[in-house]
Amino acid sequence: MATKKKNNSIKNEKNKINNINSEFDFNIKRYAFVVFGVVIFICAFYFLTIYIVSKNKTDSNSNNTEETTETISYTNIMVGRSFSISDGDYYVIYYDKSDENINSECSSIVSSYNSKENSINIYTVDMSNGLNKKYSGDESNTNPANASEIVINGPTLIKFSDGSVEEYIEGIDEIKNNLQ
Repeated sequence: MATKKKNNSIKNEKNKINNINSEFDFNIKRYAFVVFGVVIFICAFYFLTIYIVSKNKTDSNSNNTEETTETISYTNIMVGRSFSISDGDYYVIYYDKSDENINSECSSIVSSYNSKENSINIYTVDMSNGLNKKYSGDESNTNPANASEIVINGPTLIKFSDGSVEEYIEGIDEIKNNLQ
């Protein structure tokens, strides 16, 4: 009988060891699957990011076929700067550069005037610029004392002398006649 008890206790111990080993194997498998899943997720995220970045680069390169160069123009000014230029005598021409006809004609007038000998400086103001739109109106103020009083209605040329208005000319034909 003692041998039966001994055999039973040995079997019980072997069963306990087998249970512990099988639990240990199960835990290792579970952790291995978790680690494997995390590695797969990270790899998928990495390759998805690489794909998106490379796709955006090719899209931006294909959409941007023409190169743009930014230049600083010292002759294009904002309306608010009209009275603060320190050139003594100068002209400021105000017109809507988004209108192709007006832009072309005014640009031509300015170019031909600048090619003249003894011409004074001429500055341009784009009235289609959002910051200049508040100076547009139905009725012009032909005698503004400062920049906040300027109201422009169509192409306008103002001659400034020492920071005050000397001449106020409206209309492309009148501007052309005055600058020729």
